[in-house]
Amino acid sequence: MEEGKWFHICLPRCWREDSGEVVLNSPQSSTTFQLPSHHHITIISIDTHTHICVFFFFFFSKSLRFVANKVAMDGIIFGPLDLFVFFTYMGFSLGKNVQQVKEDVKRDFLLALFLESGVWPIIQVVNFRYVPVRHQLLYVNIFYLMDNTFLSWVEQQKDVAWK
Repeated sequence: MEEGKWFHICLPRCWREDSGEVVLNSPQSSTTFQLPSHHHITIISIDTHTHICVFFFFFFSKSLRFVANKVAMDGIIFGPLDLFVFFTYMGFSLGKNVQQVKEDVKRDFLLALFLESGVWPIIQVVNFRYVPVRHQLLYVNIFYLMDNTFLSWVEQQKDVAWK
């Protein structure tokens, strides 16, 4: 950044992040929000030898149980997966090798997961409970924009004391 400039936009970095979102995150997000809002998935049984899950759909209309299941699924499955994919993709898109990407993920992943676990459940409770289904993807994408800004900032903080 030039001396005296406090605001700088790195267009190649913006392009890398946006292309990553379109290719990696958008399909997962649209699939998640296309699940019918009046259904939730409950795992009936898991065969420990084959790791095959049997799913059963129950009918509920935005009940607390439904919201809790979707928020838990987002926090346990999709949140950590999104973080891992984000840090891995950004590392490789910056031309880093596998070892450097591993070190970056090891350095940034747990911190980001900890910080985001205090924010995303609140956002998703509001989303699944009060936002109409047709607007849920738009609602959450507004927060994805802020989240990606935050994650980019975390990723750029190389060797600061609080990491």
